[in-house]
Amino acid sequence: AMPQPTGAPPVVLDGAHNPQKIAALVEELARRRRDGHPAPVVVFGALAGKATEEMLAALAPHAAALVATTAPVLGKASAAPANLAAAARAAGFRGALAVEPEPEAALDHGLALAGRAGTWLVMTGSLY
Repeated sequence: AMPQPTGAPPVVLDGAHNPQKIAALVEELARRRRDGHPAPVVVFGALAGKATEEMLAALAPHAAALVATTAPVLGKASAAPANLAAAARAAGFRGALAVEPEPEAALDHGLALAGRAGTWLVMTGSLY
């Protein structure tokens, strides 16, 4: 977890960048829900060519809200945030969904959503 200012929602970073890693993250999210924790807001970005539809289908049932963003890496293409959002909707995600291409703005938006909902934030995908 990242240190946060007093009163800010807790933030967890998890570089789950493929379906196997997302499965491990989902297992932890499910365990936390069983322990009484609320569903988190999820900020997700990935490089192009990753199995994003599969990853978002696994994450969707465990997220209170989702912010789709880019994973900007020099010389590598990022999956388009609008496509990530569409994949989440296609997977059945019905929560609040935002498209924010700028990663820092996506973090700010996710923190605001988590703060209003009284929950925590998970940043995941291709972290660079």
